Amino acid sequence: MSLFIARATIFSNGLYRGVMKLSHKLWGRTIFWFSNPQIVVLNSRYLLSFHSLHEKEETRWKSVMSYWLTRVVFLRCLAAMYTVAFLVALLQNEYLLGEEGLTPATIYIQQRRGGRSNYELVLSHPTVFWVISPSTANINLVAVLGLCLSVFVAIEGCANMPIILAMWALYFSIVSIGQTWYSFGWESQLLETGFLTAFMVPLLSLARFPRHTPTPWVCIWGLRWLLFRIMIGAGMIKIRGDECWRDLTCMNYHYQTQPVPNPLSVYFHNTPGEYKCAKQVCALLLHHICCNACACQCPQCRCGTIG
Repeated sequence: MSLFIARATIFSNGLYRGVMKLSHKLWGRTIFWFSNPQIVVLNSRYLLSFHSLHEKEETRWKSVMSYWLTRVVFLRCLAAMYTVAFLVALLQNEYLLGEEGLTPATIYIQQRRGGRSNYELVLSHPTVFWVISPSTANINLVAVLGLCLSVFVAIEGCANMPIILAMWALYFSIVSIGQTWYSFGWESQLLETGFLTAFMVPLLSLARFPRHTPTPWVCIWGLRWLLFRIMIGAGMIKIRGDECWRDLTCMNYHYQTQPVPNPLSVYFHNTPGEYKCAKQVCALLLHHICCNACACQCPQCRCGTIG
């Protein structure tokens, strides 16, 4: 009988681990508590106590909630975005901001100097090009340095505060002199995300799983708040910006006027009107309900926006 109880308990432990892997939610813990009572078999040969096992599972649960693996994935994704940004800057800025470009950064810097002090200049336009000349070679050098740092973080999946701040400062330097070419919302979003990430990583350590530096909850909620503002802003600007979003007719013209059409644009443009209206409704729901619900969830939920 005692052997049967032992085997049944082992089976319940395996069932619990399977549930934990599938859901990682509070129900997994509940199943553990109900399926793993402290069993004490009178036969000394099969004496079993699961108090230590319960402590191990509690420790495992706490490690799951500490976002160790999530931070590695997040760092690699963010570094991949910075890699693309610096690569685009390296390939295009010579023709956009270079000395022979459409809007030379040298002229832009000279116009902004006026008679202001260096402190005022840095506050208005934070960039290293107040110190070095914004020549084509220097602009490309800043892009190459940022590209090297971002590729390193993307490959290794780890970083420290100086590396992230260096990536952020280098890209901020390009954006500050980018004029029309860098006046889009995603530039500021990328910069804000990079600045928040600087407080998510260790101060100096390059360990992928730094023992004494778990992911701060302040950064997690800061990133959720950023996502909330992005999504609610994108939804509100649609409703307030054009009447076609209110009468559900925007998709009738979207595929004819989108900046970067693709081979599937013709197919989607010729879909029935009801299908286009449904796409607009889904987009508005996504902006105003779904993503905001994820961003404002409680920390214990495992389907986290950032976690």
